[in-house]
Amino acid sequence: MKKNIFYFFIFVVLVSVDQLTKYFSGSLDWLIFNSGISFGLLNGFGGEVYIQLILLLVLFFVLHKSVMPSLLKVLFLSGVISNTIDRLMLGGVVRDWLPIPFFNLKNNFADWYIFWAIVIYVIKYTYEYRNNLRR
Repeated sequence: MKKNIFYFFIFVVLVSVDQLTKYFSGSLDWLIFNSGISFGLLNGFGGEVYIQLILLLVLFFVLHKSVMPSLLKVLFLSGVISNTIDRLMLGGVVRDWLPIPFFNLKNNFADWYIFWAIVIYVIKYTYEYRNNLRR
């Protein structure tokens, strides 16, 4: 029970940080609106399709508890939910404001939550797979 409260708290903090930084960056005129996915990829792909794909991914991770450790799920879902909030409230686009050095792209904290959850999961899975091969 205490673990669930902790994970919920982390989720609320992560989503709040992303939404608040998007809000305040708008007042500084740093925002761009992205209809694609993380890092501006697939811009123009269509927000409705993206929302459906994300909801399927969320359902997959929720139903398959062994897929990711809980903290990685919280990180991943925080990013997904925060960007989905934008898409639902802003007509299929996400507010991006955080410049990526050396590239002409912007993204947001939610994109980084998703990115790092997947990267850590792949590293963890690869490590476990290699260890199982050695046995």
